[in-house]
Amino acid sequence: MRKLSFFMLLFIVVLLISCTNEVDFLKYFSSTVEIICRNEEISAFATGTIISNDGKILTNKHVVSLFAESTINVKLNDEQMYEASIVRMSSEFDLALLKINANTKGFMNLQEDFKIGEEIYGIGNPQGLGLSLYKGIITSNYKKLNMNNEKILSVQTNIEFDDGASGGPIFNQKGELLGIMTFRLKNINGYIPGVSFIIPSISLKQFINEEERL
Repeated sequence: MRKLSFFMLLFIVVLLISCTNEVDFLKYFSSTVEIICRNEEISAFATGTIISNDGKILTNKHVVSLFAESTINVKLNDEQMYEASIVRMSSEFDLALLKINANTKGFMNLQEDFKIGEEIYGIGNPQGLGLSLYKGIITSNYKKLNMNNEKILSVQTNIEFDDGASGGPIFNQKGELLGIMTFRLKNINGYIPGVSFIIPSISLKQFINEEERL
């Protein structure tokens, strides 16, 4: 009887641990936004990562730089639409800070530590179809890569995100923000499957801290 009770208790403990390790993805969708940029000639879709409760949003500079004098709209997870202003664009990272006049739910804690092979998740807005979940792993350590004539600190992953997902959050199973999706590797034949890059949280922190000092 005691032996049976022990195994029953062990089963309950294992069950509780497995339940607590489940990732609540819907919670992170509420801290991610769709970005719609338009001018007289073109329109573009992207993703943004909310970093505060007062409407501050991180995304990629390459997403919004062409629309600095145009309309940039942000759609929250509750379908509410807001016009965003560009607060600042980085001269060192492919990062831009947007601001909307709304109460928002900031994302999880930033985490600088990661390891190769670690399971990660991302949220993006592929082709403007709405927020979607991605899954993959970290496949390399820090790398300095050329992008738009800038050396960008990046981390390689195998997440095959789509156009429109740039600027979306990349997080671990604990819900800690590891970085934001940035670009995929391509050659003359198009994008190379399973090779994509994120701007790591160490760069996000530096950019955010610069903003706080202004």
